[in-house]
This record gives sequence, structure tokens and C-alpha cells, in this order.
Amino acid sequence: MASLEEFRKIWEEAFNSGDLSAIGELYATDARYYTSDGKVDEGREAIVKARQKEHDDMLRALGIRTIQSKIVKHERMELGETAVEIGGFTLTSDGKEVNRGFYMGVARKVGGEWMLVRHMATSLQPTPAQQEGLMAGMA
Repeated sequence: MASLEEFRKIWEEAFNSGDLSAIGELYATDARYYTSDGKVDEGREAIVKARQKEHDDMLRALGIRTIQSKIVKHERMELGETAVEIGGFTLTSDGKEVNRGFYMGVARKVGGEWMLVRHMATSLQPTPAQQEGLMAGMA
């Protein structure tokens, strides 16, 4: 399994390839992912499915074919069998920024392996679903 340092690389490669199935191995089976729009995805399968949908919806809403993620760790605290990491991300398409935000992940050792158990991301720009809601409210 991945070390804590490898988590960001695995996430970026999966996101950048457009196939987020690889991120499933980073999460414990009982993990939770908290989204910018207030939803909570519970369990590895739900997390992967929702992240894939977010990725695909973003491409469609922005009218682009590819998107690249760059993740930067700001700080990490390791407390025995638990680690908390805070960082930022930037999403680009054809070299232009299309979104950015922050994340916080909590990992713990499960059977001797590091696994994400809680993950939260905040977008500094509205998600495509939020944009659609804003547009509908203006009609």
C-alpha cells in the first residue's frame, strides 16, 4: 500500500488520467469524504463514484476535455497511528486555472497500512452543480 507521501501522487495520476478508480485503494472501507456542497460520501465505493462524477461533470460544465490536478502539502502532523494533512490543490486545463481549493485528510493505520479515513475538500470556486443551482435561481 502507499505511504503517506505517495497518496498525493496516486490521487493526481488518477485524476489527471480521468479514471479515479485508483483512489479507492487509498481509503478505508468506512472512510468519509466531506464535500464543498455539504454532502458526505460514506465508504470507499461511494467516494470513488462521487469523485468520478465530480470530475466528469466539471469537464462537461467547463466544455473541456482534460483537466490536471496539482496537490501541494502545507503541513502534516503524525500522532502515532494517526496523521492529519492539510494542503491545497489547483486544477488547470490547457495551462489555465479552472479551480483551486484546500483539503484536509485524516489517515490512520489499518492493519499496519496507512488509509484515509476522513477527507474534506473546499473549492474556492463554485462546483458545476453549484453553478447550475445559482443559474437556476437567477431564472
